[in-house]
Amino acid sequence: MAIQADNGSEYMKHFDAALERLGITHYFSHPRCPQENTRVERKIQTTKQEVWAFRGGHDLEQLNEITREWNETYNVYRPHQSLGHQTPMAFLKSWYDSSERRDHVSTM
Repeated sequence: MAIQADNGSEYMKHFDAALERLGITHYFSHPRCPQENTRVERKIQTTKQEVWAFRGGHDLEQLNEITREWNETYNVYRPHQSLGHQTPMAFLKSWYDSSERRDHVSTM
């Protein structure tokens, strides 16, 4: 299993150590090359526009709850133009149901 990330400073030694303990390889995109992380960059932009632009300051517990709710909305209820106006979960189910066995694919 692997995870790709940009070269942001949030990826500190504790994050890398946790990935190593879990056996997850950490790849980095090239500097100043957001096209290598298009899906993540799109979610960040959408989240800024649809969530954080309308929210004030909160404590950590409230931020975690807002983020959990947004992730569920984004993946389960919000249609995506790039997926033919399906939600990511509906698209994944359709793809999985219409395909050969895909035991090697992680949906996290």
